[in-house]
Amino acid sequence: MELEPINKQVHVTNRFRQLIAIDKIRYYKILEILQYTVLYCFLGFFFAIVTNRISHQLFTPFDETKEGSNYEDILYLLLEVTVQICFISICIFYIIKIVKIIPLFFKHDHIFKPYTTTAYAGGIALSFMFLKMQPYLSDKLEFIMHCIMKKTGTRT
Repeated sequence: MELEPINKQVHVTNRFRQLIAIDKIRYYKILEILQYTVLYCFLGFFFAIVTNRISHQLFTPFDETKEGSNYEDILYLLLEVTVQICFISICIFYIIKIVKIIPLFFKHDHIFKPYTTTAYAGGIALSFMFLKMQPYLSDKLEFIMHCIMKKTGTRT
């Protein structure tokens, strides 16, 4: 169902007003995002170190010069990467659960609904922490991509 031209203008105007609104709810949401981002960064950092140590014990360190580009090697690396990402996903699940246990550090009005901004802060902060703290995982993914692109004749 398409809006009439006058309704479109009203819709855009209303949405723009909501975008630039500076009210108590927006203030509380920003505080909540900041709190979650800080907590996700600290817990993500800790869990990323633990995950990295466990990965080093389970898998041999990645060495691009020793890895072949045949299908068996690529499939084995893909299996390793999949196991690592599954473990990281479980860690992220528990990090989110832990963060939600911690009450907000600020008092808020009854009009504010807490725990509505976790999606904004969590995914981005945790992605940065885990990707940057897992150098072998990034190297493996890059190597797999390079091998597949080479075999298929595609370029970035």
